[in-house]
Amino acid sequence: MTKNRIIWTYGLDCCYACLVFTEHLDGTRNAVLTHYPETEIPQNLAKLRELIGQSKKMKEASTKQVVLVVPGKWVKDPITNEYSFRVQDQQTASSLASDVQDKLGSGVEVRLEPYSVGQMEGKKDQGTLLVYVPPVRKGEACYRTWFSGGILGTQEPKN
Repeated sequence: MTKNRIIWTYGLDCCYACLVFTEHLDGTRNAVLTHYPETEIPQNLAKLRELIGQSKKMKEASTKQVVLVVPGKWVKDPITNEYSFRVQDQQTASSLASDVQDKLGSGVEVRLEPYSVGQMEGKKDQGTLLVYVPPVRKGEACYRTWFSGGILGTQEPKN
């Protein structure tokens, strides 16, 4: 019997978390997660390469998704004067994304999830990334942070 799998990390506080999720035509699901400070991006990339490299099947997956939970900042548009929340260090986020894409091959969906580095004292689950991966047809694979979340994998049509 295949079990539900939960992987998680906490205390992001200016760190970069990278979730790599794959789903295969036979129903197999794989997920790996890294969490490194901004000063250790080369180590993060090396660990991602190692984890992906351990599974030939991840490269052959029909669904390949990457979720990068990264420090963000508010940016004012000079034309509209409206603020939007963006990735703080786009170069580092792009480097992580492209390295994972290179390792996984074609067809990788990348989601950027920028977060506020300002700590909110007493805020429940601040800095947490939780990934839930049930067996296929036993529920949706998904991730949750303290500020957002999303569904992973293919969506079966609703009847």
